[in-house]
Amino acid sequence: MKLKKVLIFLITFVVLVGIYLIMENPFGSKKEEVKKEVLLFANFKPENQVKIEISYDKKNVLLKKKNDKWLLIKNEKDYPADEKAVKEVLDKVKNFNKKDIISKNPKKQKLFEVTKGKGVEVKIFDKNNKMTAHFFVGKAAPDFFSTYVRKEGSSEVVVAKGYLPSVFKKEVNDWRDKQIFKFDKENVAKISIKSKEKEIVLIKADTGKWNIVKPEKMKAEKKKVYEFLREISDLKAISFPDEEITEEKAGLNKPEYTIKLDLITNKKHTLLIGKKTKDTRYYVKSDTSPYIMLLSEYMVKELTPDIKELKVKKEKKESKKK
Repeated sequence: MKLKKVLIFLITFVVLVGIYLIMENPFGSKKEEVKKEVLLFANFKPENQVKIEISYDKKNVLLKKKNDKWLLIKNEKDYPADEKAVKEVLDKVKNFNKKDIISKNPKKQKLFEVTKGKGVEVKIFDKNNKMTAHFFVGKAAPDFFSTYVRKEGSSEVVVAKGYLPSVFKKEVNDWRDKQIFKFDKENVAKISIKSKEKEIVLIKADTGKWNIVKPEKMKAEKKKVYEFLREISDLKAISFPDEEITEEKAGLNKPEYTIKLDLITNKKHTLLIGKKTKDTRYYVKSDTSPYIMLLSEYMVKELTPDIKELKVKKEKKESKKK
């Protein structure tokens, strides 16, 4: 009788242990509880936004969306804006959340630089001119991979991902579209690089090889031509003149260099390179934009190689045996 009770007890114990192991899985990996992220700006949709106002250090930036294109409004004039830069702003705002609240103490807001006059103030409006986001971007956190942010009207300072001053705190001209050329380098069939003294012309053969046809006929150095095409096919300005300047003052009416490109798509591109500025940049203007831009001295040198750099180097003759 005792043995029977012991067996019943053991069977019951084993069954209970089995149920516990199945239900609780103590030796398996437990799923971590995921904190529900509460967005700082609920229902914020980047595609619905049409105006962005950014203020810092007594500087004001105004960006507006017209006909699906973002524009920088400067001195009552419209300039094409850097679409990638604007998209980055809107995407960051969309993902702001309250997951990491660093402080709720209003007295500490100046410490985190999330107050008016201290931080970068940002206002965003939708198609109905309704303000959908109003916040302050403060200083970077100690790790420099995150930044303090505070929603206007809230005492909560949150830690947002990324070094945000580089996203929101740009110089006015840095919001402008700096793209000069953007095309497939393989589509270029003819290159002309003309200075005030001479002109170099290169033509691409059916075989894909490049040849110099002017000032004299010779084979072109493949690597050097490739480097030229790589740079000019995705050419961006380094900046813009701080003040309006005429083509004559920029030396573009009598350019130092004129670069012309013929593409197999029947398109033609021209780049005029004018005077050098005091800070060793060059005024440039292309057929793709009505605006005068600036290129670095390094880039100008890359785009204006000498004939010695472009022609194929002669192979060194084997030294004569003694």
